[in-house]
Amino acid sequence: MSETATIFIVDQDKAVQASLTHTLQIAGYAVEAYASCRDFVENFRQPKTACLLLDLHLQDMGAWEPVAFLEERDAAIPVILTTHSGDPNLRSNYAGPGTMALRENPSTTICF
Repeated sequence: MSETATIFIVDQDKAVQASLTHTLQIAGYAVEAYASCRDFVENFRQPKTACLLLDLHLQDMGAWEPVAFLEERDAAIPVILTTHSGDPNLRSNYAGPGTMALRENPSTTICF
């Protein structure tokens, strides 16, 4: 039997967490939501199939710290960065190893 893919959501906005969790669970994914990078790092366990939706503007760590944490553990998990900012420089500033896309809330997705 195959393992259900896990989507990790790290976003301090409870409404965003709730909305994404509900939508992804309806689509058949297992979801783990965290309000901080620290909570994510402290509770992380490596599933076979996963993805990380990471808010760029969290207070406790920079966006690259959870990505570096995953790389240190050889966790090949794609990362989708999310933001409420409309800054056109975000694409070039945050295109990096392990990052697959930048999702501007509420709707635009930019693939790298």
